[in-house]
Amino acid sequence: MKTIMALCVFGFVAACGAEGDPLRPTAGLGIGIGPGGLSIRPNVGVTDGTSRVGLGAGGVSAGTRAGPVSVGGTL
Repeated sequence: MKTIMALCVFGFVAACGAEGDPLRPTAGLGIGIGPGGLSIRPNVGVTDGTSRVGLGAGGVSAGTRAGPVSVGGTL
């Protein structure tokens, strides 16, 4: 029974992302200098190569890229 269950779990994990590119996590750290001193702006997100969604100190950002053109925005 354990062997069958292990094969099922292995098959399910192997099939993840089979319909498209897998999502890759991203992380970054920005440092700014301004009148108020230094500010650190961490961000995290996910991308599949053409689209991205992120969350950081500046808010939520989303963008897409098609060839040499990219479009993005921050909320």
